Amino acid sequence: MAFGENAERRCQWCGDALPTRRHTVWCSDECSTAFSENHFWTNARNAALRRDGWTCVHCIGLPVLRAPQRREFGWDDRAFDFALTAFDAERARRRLEVNHVVPRVGRGYGFGCHHHLANLETLCHEHHRIETSVQRDERRGVQRHRQLQLIEVA
Repeated sequence: MAFGENAERRCQWCGDALPTRRHTVWCSDECSTAFSENHFWTNARNAALRRDGWTCVHCIGLPVLRAPQRREFGWDDRAFDFALTAFDAERARRRLEVNHVVPRVGRGYGFGCHHHLANLETLCHEHHRIETSVQRDERRGVQRHRQLQLIEVA
């Protein structure tokens, strides 16, 4: 049975009976939202950020960033501008990204089960860069190993 076909009249997410004839796929808004947050990249990304409290899972000990306020600096514009520049630089360094724990190889970010929340983690840009390079090296190691096996067989 294809997605959307529902002869048994059961919720596609939780399996409960559908409450009315108007409901054809989901029994409630909660099931519809849960499905979206686990299959559509934009929704899954936002759900992962919310779940992780809008912080990198590796930088949890760092203090929350707070923008400088002009009143803290009185009339000293240069000190305020310097503090604001430092804040912007730190905010850019801590820019949040969502990483697939089991990496996506090709296929883009379309609809699919690869966006399940259990497979997503929130990382700052620096940690995401490190994690991606580790995943890339692991993938290349597997590919090199396969190439060596093919050479040995030949």
